[in-house]
Amino acid sequence: MPYITTDTQPRRAVGARRRARRQLLLALCVAPACGDPGDDATESDETASAATDETTGAATDATSDTTSATTGATSGETGETTGPALPPGEWIEVAPGGDTGCADGSPYHFFVRGGDPNRVIIDFEGGGACWSGELCGIGAPIYKPSVRSLEDYLSVLELDFIGGLQDVGEPARPMYGWTYVHVPYCTGDIHMGAADVEYDGGVAIQHRGAANARSALDWVLEHHGALAEVTMSGCSAGSYGAYFHAPYMAERLPESSLRVLGDGGVGVLMDGFFALTRAIWGVQMPDEIPRLHEDEIDAVDLFAGVAQAYPDHRFALHTTAFDADQTFYFTAMGGDAEAWPGLARALLETARGEADNLRTILAPGPTHCVTPYEHLWTRSVEGVTLEAWLEPWLHADAAPGDLDCANESCLEDPLCASCEPDDVRDLCDYCAGWPP
Repeated sequence: MPYITTDTQPRRAVGARRRARRQLLLALCVAPACGDPGDDATESDETASAATDETTGAATDATSDTTSATTGATSGETGETTGPALPPGEWIEVAPGGDTGCADGSPYHFFVRGGDPNRVIIDFEGGGACWSGELCGIGAPIYKPSVRSLEDYLSVLELDFIGGLQDVGEPARPMYGWTYVHVPYCTGDIHMGAADVEYDGGVAIQHRGAANARSALDWVLEHHGALAEVTMSGCSAGSYGAYFHAPYMAERLPESSLRVLGDGGVGVLMDGFFALTRAIWGVQMPDEIPRLHEDEIDAVDLFAGVAQAYPDHRFALHTTAFDADQTFYFTAMGGDAEAWPGLARALLETARGEADNLRTILAPGPTHCVTPYEHLWTRSVEGVTLEAWLEPWLHADAAPGDLDCANESCLEDPLCASCEPDDVRDLCDYCAGWPP
């Protein structure tokens, strides 16, 4: 997911920023910076298991209808609920402390909206990644090195094009009334890292995505105990985070109905990406998925491997057929932009072919992610709206089938058609020059 802000500059300025970022990243990534870093990354003396004082600070004040909170919840055990349920609609900002922290050393926190204590959605934020001194040194244009405040996050939710799975306060939505947990992303490691790294050029990064995400999961387990329904979702980098952390919840909630939805991050990446970043970021792959411990793994091993391990739960992947953001990163890694659509389709077909409980959606157009946006409820694939598909995937005894746009229908994107010349929606920048 692009890091959404309340910036309302005309789309021309938004597009200029994005193009400048892409030109800079391409200049770096087509060079050896995107290959094997060799000695570029070394684990620093201050590892992720030794948090600094900055990572244990309390959360900032929020608005009048929100609450700040701190917790040291790290048990990961299930059973009786050990904390009071939040009143429906009340937001809190939780500062877990411990081993958590952001890339720049600032404290980490996550956000919770009160709702049904037996039904929880855990949503992983997206926002880029870095694995070399050149990339990590760029900072905010490539990844987000710190977490915004709850007040800033709530201001984003007020934008009229934002909604999607965050619409838990809307009675018409399939997750109406659920507790909502937003897992911010500030570590450049797709929610998987477990190492403090000092790159060439003196660039020091705390890749603590795993500890940050785990703190939110442990908070859910401590405060909600046994749950009837849990949905883990994520856009872009968050797609990988949702799948990576799904085994942790599945093992601790064996009686719960678990759903995992990855959006806008389907794993068309350079060869060896996971092996490379696993070493740099100190990733500890889930023990429950043996294939993820092989020397050479790819995204199918992650998505299908996790789904295969938990056949009683449901998994899904969504992408657009010409996702401009995923295509860009693939190109930055040395891939051919024209090859991306075919590779993405093939990857989805392979993944769902290996796991009967994994469904895939290939939607039309070039936009990136759908789950954070209001058009989640109106987008359709071959005449089926995603809202109509999502309801039975979540709740029905039988899961719906896969959705794939075909031929010319993959080029027909009503969202792009709705974009105006001065549209403030960042997502409209993906539609520039569309259809091709």
